[in-house]
Amino acid sequence: METVRKYVLIRLLVGMFVLTAVAAKCEDKDLKKVADGLDDTVAALSAAQKVVITANTPATPGGPKLLSDDATIKIGGALIRVNEAVIKGVEATREIAKLDEPSRQQIIKILDPIVKAVGDILASPDIAGIPNEGTRTGIRIAIEAVRTNLTAVQAAIALSK
Repeated sequence: METVRKYVLIRLLVGMFVLTAVAAKCEDKDLKKVADGLDDTVAALSAAQKVVITANTPATPGGPKLLSDDATIKIGGALIRVNEAVIKGVEATREIAKLDEPSRQQIIKILDPIVKAVGDILASPDIAGIPNEGTRTGIRIAIEAVRTNLTAVQAAIALSK
């Protein structure tokens, strides 16, 4: 399980580094809003992954875990895949200088499946099957924050027309 935690943290750091580099060079104000929104999405993903890892960590050595190893791997793995997709979206925006119609369509094409994937995570039996209500609620709230940030990016794109 320690290997999974290390992998998650490395993926998060890479995603945050890539995104910061993109957001810093945006000159188009609408494109900057999109880049900032993606930056917020990566931060929300980081928080969600930390919630999952924390729930899988016993409060005391040898104590019980609030989230099983199996659920941690499934939920954490799904969040990593979403994180990787967001990174691809960020990389695609690097070549965009202005948020014109073809650029908007390109970003929307990347974001739509990511938003669906986040919804799928929230609806998954892995989340619904978490026995501890507080843990289940905390993980849902953290993942909802990811969806909220993605929705804000979609709104920024729609309003940039």
